[in-house]
Amino acid sequence: MPPSPRTVSFNKPLSLVDTTITGRHDWAPGLMTLKLAERGAFRPGQFMNLGLYLPSGFVSRSYSLASAPGEPLEVLLARVGEGELTPALFELREGASIVVDTKAQGF
Repeated sequence: MPPSPRTVSFNKPLSLVDTTITGRHDWAPGLMTLKLAERGAFRPGQFMNLGLYLPSGFVSRSYSLASAPGEPLEVLLARVGEGELTPALFELREGASIVVDTKAQGF
């Protein structure tokens, strides 16, 4: 069940939905692309929030979109060793559940 809409520091509600990772490509150590089942409307250069339920609670962060508009969402991730969410994302494999904010942001 997706979390209820949350507000971020600038009081924008997030359109959070559960989705599935349908593909993963590791480009180099610490650099990967996750392909999601979800599709969303966006323009090149925008980003979306990804989230996971961690032991500390629900955590969401913004990530750049790497897919073409109209295609299943793909996000490019660079490992941040001390980050709260990114190390957990690097543990995910195809078939894992993830939460995505389907409203693109950036401009």
